[in-house]
Amino acid sequence: MQEKLKSSSEITNFKFISISCGVVGGMAGMIIMLPLFLAAIGDNGPYFILSCNTLLIILMIWPARFYRIYKGIITSKMREYDKFYKIIIMAFGNFLNNLIVTPASHLKNTPGALQALLQQFFIPFTVIISKLVLKKQYFKIQYLGALITFIGCLLSIGPSLLKISDDDFKIIWPIIYIIGLVPGVAASIIEESIFQDFPEMDYIYLLSWDCFIQFISSIVFFWSDIIPGYGSSESFSEFFTKFGNSLICFLSPWNSDSDKCNFCSFIAIINALSYVVFFLSSSMMFRYASATSNAIISAFAPIISICFFIIFKSLNTWAGGQDYSTIDIIFYFISVIIISVGVVIYRKGVMAQIKSELEQIDFNYLSEPHLTQN
Repeated sequence: MQEKLKSSSEITNFKFISISCGVVGGMAGMIIMLPLFLAAIGDNGPYFILSCNTLLIILMIWPARFYRIYKGIITSKMREYDKFYKIIIMAFGNFLNNLIVTPASHLKNTPGALQALLQQFFIPFTVIISKLVLKKQYFKIQYLGALITFIGCLLSIGPSLLKISDDDFKIIWPIIYIIGLVPGVAASIIEESIFQDFPEMDYIYLLSWDCFIQFISSIVFFWSDIIPGYGSSESFSEFFTKFGNSLICFLSPWNSDSDKCNFCSFIAIINALSYVVFFLSSSMMFRYASATSNAIISAFAPIISICFFIIFKSLNTWAGGQDYSTIDIIFYFISVIIISVGVVIYRKGVMAQIKSELEQIDFNYLSEPHLTQN
């Protein structure tokens, strides 16, 4: 029995590492590509990015959905899930997250270094909401791991706070950014509850509904782009003009006045692929671990994105970002070390929790003949 549990533990660790790479890679891809996408579109507004991104994902995922239905992977039982309203809430939460965060993600509104810090609010938000909504119970070592991770993230705020004194910097955008994270956290908690209801739920099936509902929501909420002080358009006519310019930039960059449009479609596709990888990996994390584990692991992604822009200075400048100083690099390097310690400690808590649950299982009772009889 001990050898069997040990083997299962090794498989779990391998899965955890593989899934974690998907979570980190997908989120890092989104954090890197979103400012680049905004820079490529220019002053035409962020709304186009919402609808374009979800439409690209639909084109990627829905053929896979039909294929999996044909092969019987997506069963009729999944399609008849009696709590479909949870899928709607999950998708709408993701939409609100994208709707609120996207305009604030432009480097002229929220510096890239500060965005990396603000992303870490996902961790305390997830712990709090999961405990309130799902009544999750955590070991003390898990709280310690989450706290250390968050402290590492807070350390990175040092250089960013200096930028607040800049006359061109408006504190309202970071606040909007933080607010936008809340529906995203709520969506992840709801998704975890879906896997609690239906552990065999297919990831592609969930993602297909997520992107479809987000696309419909982007059409319904197009008017958000003309909200004074928030949207990029002052009238409906200006909105449609900017949306048309964005289409030209995406579909026929040679007809656009901006050279950045030459990279628009490529960046858009990578951004959409990053979302797909992140969503599928996060879904697996929700099934095998929890939304809190997903948030903890995601803490690495913003640091990776910052390193990317530090190494590729020309891309950072191209996207309108400021160069990172030696102080910035030192702060983020120390943050990576502290975050790594926090993740390891939290992971130990997860494994201790799994071991505790296994010890409570009466394997002798489960092997009794009466359980195998009809």
